Amino acid sequence: MNFNTLIIDERTTKHYFINEGKKLSFLEWINEMAKSDQVIQSFNQLLSESDFKAYFWEVKPVTEAELNLPFEFVLVQSNSLNRISANDSAFSKYFERDKTVVNFANLRGDAEL
Repeated sequence: MNFNTLIIDERTTKHYFINEGKKLSFLEWINEMAKSDQVIQSFNQLLSESDFKAYFWEVKPVTEAELNLPFEFVLVQSNSLNRISANDSAFSKYFERDKTVVNFANLRGDAEL
């Protein structure tokens, strides 16, 4: 699987994944992410190697009926995010060294993180 990048303008890039000559659909993307560490690593590498220091990751919402549409996303450069420092103490009580995945309720208790 390969990914293609299109430069939309100086602040926006569009990305999609190609497998056997065709764009992956949302459903195919979800399935690949669920079953392949290599796909996850490639995706993380694409994000980390962006030319933008900080960006918004945007994907259009889809319904179950639209899962066969091509999966694409954009990275939009964000100067405001670039000025924000991470506050790793806010959630530190939920993370443990021996766990790679954790889950917990948000502050209002109406969503799971």
